[in-house]
Amino acid sequence: MRLKLLIEAVLIGCAMVWVSGCSKDAPIPVAGTVSPYEILSEATDPQSGRLAIDIKVPQPADEPGVKSVVESLINARKSAHRQIIVRTYLESAGTSNLLYAVSILENDQITHRFNSEAGQQRIPTH
Repeated sequence: MRLKLLIEAVLIGCAMVWVSGCSKDAPIPVAGTVSPYEILSEATDPQSGRLAIDIKVPQPADEPGVKSVVESLINARKSAHRQIIVRTYLESAGTSNLLYAVSILENDQITHRFNSEAGQQRIPTH
């Protein structure tokens, strides 16, 4: 008799948990937004109209991805500055970050110079 009551209680508990989880008002999962870069510093020289920005991007990073990030960053700030310099560093496992690229807005043109050695750095595994 006790076993029958125990089984009924467990079945009723399972049914209640199952029914409570079937709500139509459950929140819809939303993907989190992760920034593709972190601004390390931003310095303005009001006399020259120059802005210098240092950013850090996670590894692995590729040139098209870094160009896209830097160009969107520059486009958001170019109306207030004549010249913008963005230094892009790779996030490294060590204590120092590696300079990966220097991007410059000058005369409404953006030029990118990449450090090919920084992109080839590998983390020793053994």
